[in-house]
Amino acid sequence: MTGLNRGVKIGLGGAAVLLLSLLAWLLLVGRPKPVEYRDLLAFTGEPTPEQRDQTMAILRARLLEFADPEQAAVLSSQPDGTILLSYRSSAGPGDLARMITVPGRCEFRFLHPDQRRVPDALANGPPEGYEIVNYLETWFRADEKTGEAVSRMVPTLVEREPVLKPRSFRDVTFRTQGIIRETHVRLEFHPDDAAQLAKAIEERPGVPLGILVDGVIRIGVIGRMGDGVLETQGLLDNVPAEKLAKILRHGPLPLSLRIIKSESTSLD
Repeated sequence: MTGLNRGVKIGLGGAAVLLLSLLAWLLLVGRPKPVEYRDLLAFTGEPTPEQRDQTMAILRARLLEFADPEQAAVLSSQPDGTILLSYRSSAGPGDLARMITVPGRCEFRFLHPDQRRVPDALANGPPEGYEIVNYLETWFRADEKTGEAVSRMVPTLVEREPVLKPRSFRDVTFRTQGIIRETHVRLEFHPDDAAQLAKAIEERPGVPLGILVDGVIRIGVIGRMGDGVLETQGLLDNVPAEKLAKILRHGPLPLSLRIIKSESTSLD
């Protein structure tokens, strides 16, 4: 019986080794092969040397926010004035180039206190000093297919002149709380900007304030300004809130960029 037991154990051990080898082979064959992606970015205007340096600094800061370490993402200036973004991925090209090239121009504007006038403004034109812009409204009810929060564009009356157009923030963070994932975006201003916005809010008590990013209202402000910090509400899904915080944190691009060429190479 001892010899038989030893033979059984050896047989089982050999089968286990064979099974593990087969699994390793299947994983190796079935694993997506890494691909190197290259996106060529071009300025929409003629940048000054200072604007080019500022743009590269902002792009590199955003790249640290959005790129995964395994992507080995690199930005480099080209002799013809374009910018090359190269990175590796096994899960497709994704939207890394699009995310880091968002203009990110932010401004604060007061909203019209009576949004019931929007239909009349759409039909006959807005009141003097106002214009209609879209408000990206996101709420908790998830899409049945994707499970993501549902969004829609809502026409909104806002004042033409902004209260503040900050060039950058000291810091931008976000957090979620509660079962409905209520999102709060925390904006920490530089002293001059903080004083200007606080004065405007104090002079217009009760008037709603919106934050526009690249011409769209992304946040309807609910909250108070204090110690140079404004904590807002208005985004119920933490994914766009996190992306927005990363964009605003480093300020807007001095000039817009566009993707003029995309190519990929397998890294077999």
